[in-house]
Amino acid sequence: MSKMGKKMIAACSVAIGSIYATGYINTLSDA
Repeated sequence: MSKMGKKMIAACSVAIGSIYATGYINTLSDA
């Protein structure tokens, strides 16, 4: 795989991780 492909996958995983973390924190705040 090319370096650009790996960068895209890394960026996507980071974005998904941040969205998941934000939702998780919001759930803790509501509880």
